[in-house]
Amino acid sequence: MTAPTIAAPLGLKLSYFRRFIELHGGEASFEGLTTAQVCFKYVVPFTETSGQSLVEHVRLHTADADYVQPSNWYISHAWLYTFTETLSSLELFFAAKRIHDPVVWFCVFNNNQHEAKDYPFSWWQSTFKDSLAAIGNVVMIMHPWKNPITLTRAWCVFEVYVAISVGASFDVALAPAQADSFFLDMTNDKIDALYEMLGSINSENARATVGTDKTNIDAVIAAEIGFAALDRMVFDVLDNWMQSALRERIHKSQGSLDAAKYNAALAGLLCYQCHFDQAVAPCEAALQLNDDAMCFRMQANTPTSSCEMELHKDSTAIVQVQVEATIAASFQWTLLQAGLQVLPVASESFLRVNAQGFCSIQHMLLLGSHRAFVDVLLCPDAA
Repeated sequence: MTAPTIAAPLGLKLSYFRRFIELHGGEASFEGLTTAQVCFKYVVPFTETSGQSLVEHVRLHTADADYVQPSNWYISHAWLYTFTETLSSLELFFAAKRIHDPVVWFCVFNNNQHEAKDYPFSWWQSTFKDSLAAIGNVVMIMHPWKNPITLTRAWCVFEVYVAISVGASFDVALAPAQADSFFLDMTNDKIDALYEMLGSINSENARATVGTDKTNIDAVIAAEIGFAALDRMVFDVLDNWMQSALRERIHKSQGSLDAAKYNAALAGLLCYQCHFDQAVAPCEAALQLNDDAMCFRMQANTPTSSCEMELHKDSTAIVQVQVEATIAASFQWTLLQAGLQVLPVASESFLRVNAQGFCSIQHMLLLGSHRAFVDVLLCPDAA
């Protein structure tokens, strides 16, 4: 006999967040407030007369009941985050997904804040696990992206585990400034920073506001999966998300230069992950697109021949050093300075390639391609 399907719990349309802000004095009243502060300053007093969760209070005791619908997204976030930045992150995320006014399960609004402190851990565990399974989609607010608070909170890490366990989709939302910083780093050859963040994941060291929650979560993790396996699981989920985020940027690129730099970033990420076969396609795509948006090229047919340079008026450059001699490859990287500023570096790189090659030349060999991206050391002395 098939088990009955659990109905998705009720939630609030994302637009109600703005309505809630409007009802309580507007943006100025929320400036700088964390989600925890918003809970105790506005949510608890607003629902005092009914003693219910905000969702139930809105549904039963206000003229805004139409905002209450079955949830289709579960929000994983930290109460230490600024409330308005969390909202901006969600608005940016759903706009990028072209999802209009989703209905979200947001713990501050969904849980009865008048009784929450009295609920046992078993209630929290079963409630959010059942809710998450019924909803089917999880989005985690993650900032600052280089050191996200959510990955240091026991409940948030546990939510990632449960999301995977119940087969829910998992995505990440970044605040506008954080998204700009993330993609700038990805296209500026700073993938190391990303893996430093992932390398810091340690579920055993994650904290919880309530000490008994931490004890109980640790007991469940130890019994069901183990801390090392959970860390690996969270790492893999975020690793895959980074690929998806770059592919989405490629799809929405404005012009050849944007598409080329995001393809190059994706190729670099895939090489970093040792997915060399998968890196071929974005490498070739970036090279092809780069032909339309090349700012600077230096080419030589032999180690001793002169270099021909082609300049374009654009200041943001994708630079290619092509060598046709004992080493046949294309070295390409994104630069944030004008093309002429990189001439000394490009020249030095050209000489070094002909003299001794780079340690990452193995990337070329594994790709098995005549033209392949490899990491280029812009600071020769650091090799």
